[in-house]
Amino acid sequence: MNNDYEVAPYLMVSRVNDVKTSYLDSVYNQLTPNIKDSKYGNDLESLIQFRNKNKIN
Repeated sequence: MNNDYEVAPYLMVSRVNDVKTSYLDSVYNQLTPNIKDSKYGNDLESLIQFRNKNKIN
């Protein structure tokens, strides 16, 4: 996995629509702190929170 590149959260947010929230969470948790703080890292975190709040698989 490319956990130290912004491509990982970018792909999860923009290209992967049918993946389970638990997988998104696993990807997010493996990101480096720098990438978690990037635009796409923050977008991925927001997506996970939204899906958990709305109980979306």
